[in-house]
Amino acid sequence: MILHRLESKLWESGLLAGYQRAAGGVWQPERLALSQTVQPHCATEGVSLDERSQVEMSTSFYEWQIYKAFLGQNLGGMAPGLPLLELGAGDGRITRFVLQMGFEQVIACDCNLGALRRLRSKLGPEERDRVVLIQNDIGQLSFPPGYFGAVIAIEVLYYLNEGYEGMLERLHQILAPQGLLMHSEPLLEGALTYALVAQDWDSVRSLCHERLKIEDIGQGQIARSRVFTLTELQAAGRGAGFAWRDLRFTPALNSVAVKQIGAAALEPEAKLELLRGVRQLLDSGQNPRCALVAAGKAQVD
Repeated sequence: MILHRLESKLWESGLLAGYQRAAGGVWQPERLALSQTVQPHCATEGVSLDERSQVEMSTSFYEWQIYKAFLGQNLGGMAPGLPLLELGAGDGRITRFVLQMGFEQVIACDCNLGALRRLRSKLGPEERDRVVLIQNDIGQLSFPPGYFGAVIAIEVLYYLNEGYEGMLERLHQILAPQGLLMHSEPLLEGALTYALVAQDWDSVRSLCHERLKIEDIGQGQIARSRVFTLTELQAAGRGAGFAWRDLRFTPALNSVAVKQIGAAALEPEAKLELLRGVRQLLDSGQNPRCALVAAGKAQVD
């Protein structure tokens, strides 16, 4: 078995103990056990967020501009040699971004094998030297305390539902003392706005009574995941030992505009003109859909 540079380093250090390198260059546990929470996400080929983020007539396109600015500014001062963990890597929009920033030790994890294989197919030889792709349930991952300089979990942790707070505590443990956790979570107000405009009454009931949003993730698979108020989100982070360093938002009205304008009986050029006009008016601090949080370890007196 021929290993790339970072794979060799992690193998020799024992971090890949219990894993095997499968066809397509993705590492898998010798016994892959997926929880019921993540199983729906592995029954599809994964969401093509990398491709969607390049299509202007999409929610992902607009939000990716916000995510790039958020990640770029928070990662910009970090030494590129620090180990970086990405959870929910999918087909690689963030993985490729951090590799382009020059990070040299990237571990990208996702439960979906098909998505990870698509990610790897987009990487050149030099990039493959600096990344290890792992298929696993993120709740089953195990790393040494204080190992990572940064952890990125964009649009992923809330799928853990009742396991959310426990995962924050584990991420706190594996971060270095000056490490940074960057994550995004859906907010109740934005989810409710979208469900009301879409007249999705099942989702409205679920949000009101269970604090869960219902999401069609394709191929007949339905996921239910947590939403938060901003106060609840900050309390969860504080309870795990984090202190917020940066807070930004993606606007809910962008998703609404994409859905409503996309369904309009207009020519494609007219739809795009309308969408661009709406986006120029959006203030990402108003009626937020997701909160983007950069959090470091809280100082203990």
